[in-house]
Amino acid sequence: MADLLHPGRWTLRSRIVLSTVTVFTVVAVCLGLVTVLAVRNYQINQLDSRLVAGAARFNPQSGGTERTCTLSRQRGAPPDVLCQPGQGVGSLAALVVDGTVVSSGFVEAPGAIQPLSAKQRDVLAGVRQTDDIQTVRVPGLGSFRVIASRTPIGTAISGISLSDVSRTTRQVIFTELIIVVLGLLIAAVGVSTLVERALRPLQRVRETATRVSELPLDRGEVVLADRVREPDANPQTEIGQVGAAINRMLDHIGEALQSRHASEQQVRRFVADASHELRTPLATIRGYAELTRPYRDSLEPDVTHALTQVELGASRMGTLVDDLLLLARLDSGREIEIRDVDVSAVLLDLVADAHVAGSGHEWSLDLPDQPVFVRGDDMRLRQVFGNLLTNARVHTPFGTHVAVRLRRPAGAGDAEHAGSDGSGGAADAAGGGDGWVAVTVSDDGPGIPGELIDSVFDRFARGDSGRSRGVGSTGLGLSIVDAITRALGGSVSVMSEPGCTEFTVLLKPADPDVD
Repeated sequence: MADLLHPGRWTLRSRIVLSTVTVFTVVAVCLGLVTVLAVRNYQINQLDSRLVAGAARFNPQSGGTERTCTLSRQRGAPPDVLCQPGQGVGSLAALVVDGTVVSSGFVEAPGAIQPLSAKQRDVLAGVRQTDDIQTVRVPGLGSFRVIASRTPIGTAISGISLSDVSRTTRQVIFTELIIVVLGLLIAAVGVSTLVERALRPLQRVRETATRVSELPLDRGEVVLADRVREPDANPQTEIGQVGAAINRMLDHIGEALQSRHASEQQVRRFVADASHELRTPLATIRGYAELTRPYRDSLEPDVTHALTQVELGASRMGTLVDDLLLLARLDSGREIEIRDVDVSAVLLDLVADAHVAGSGHEWSLDLPDQPVFVRGDDMRLRQVFGNLLTNARVHTPFGTHVAVRLRRPAGAGDAEHAGSDGSGGAADAAGGGDGWVAVTVSDDGPGIPGELIDSVFDRFARGDSGRSRGVGSTGLGLSIVDAITRALGGSVSVMSEPGCTEFTVLLKPADPDVD
């Protein structure tokens, strides 16, 4: 509700329609006031002309033959002028002598003259004698336009009621209100329709920008084919100028993305070539270092230590080279040979190895009663879960409990549906939907710092010392986990807080008949 009351949060269409209707309303009200005043003034002028003509007949000095009958009638009788032909309904006449109304009357209907009450006569007795026409309110009869003229007998007062003028004014106001309301409705609908049509190009520009914003621009080769249509990018219009600016921006972004992709490809080719070229000399170094093992007891301790470090360094370098080569292959889009794999057996072997390699940790494995098969590659899956177990072992202190849990898909129907769409499966998997085989590796260690949680799967990303025991790492383990799971059509996610870190790998289940 607060958003609706804040004009800055209204849509452009709403603001234009409201502004137009407001201007139309102000103009209509002004025109209506001018019209009402003009009609009222015109009627009053017409009424004043009739009043002057009637007063001339009531004034004995006007040269007319009419004489009042008040001198020959009983005191208080209506003036004879009211009995003359041509006196309209609403006419009023009175004769004031020495401040007292001696004769008065009011034409209530054709041929029906009503005498005035004492209160009404007192009001007329107080009318100022002047040549100007005055507006006087007579109790019980309403407002009158009156003129008071001096005569040899006294003051002759003639008046005409303003009731017809007021009635006409009310009718004009009512008619104008109906016209204004109908005009506002027509204007609102018409302006809304015109604005909607005028803003359609802007809507198409927005749709183009939305489609571009939904593209995965963070990795790989990106082709920005979407552009604002030529009619919507006409620089002669305001919206066209926006569309043309967006097209120029997309051209620059597309060029930048192509340059970035080309640079990434060069780096990947270099890493792949360098890693490939390093494998042979590293294998040679390791081979010669291993040949010296039988003779190390006869060598000096310093020499023995140096040869041991050479062998260990060559082994670590070989592992790094193998990881880089694997990432280069996955980046190049080289497909992994996928078949049905018993992930239960894979986890059983890896947790058993972890017991041996990390005897200072507590390990637990939770498996379903029946084997669970997934679509994948046995060696790559062992690499994925092996990296996760190694990560939990080397980055947590002794005594940490590491739990591995395997969950079956919720239903075979969901599994078939999820596995049939390779493009949309990963997205659904990321949301933890049913139909996926889920493997979780959790520990109760210190957790991953919040500032590193979003980049934990980036290459060469490393946690701080709070999660490490001084064991060095290449920073490629989790990036390999992410690359392999995506290549298999699945996903990996992490949730971490102090005392609980959990990695979840979602994989496509095998066909039901295999299980």
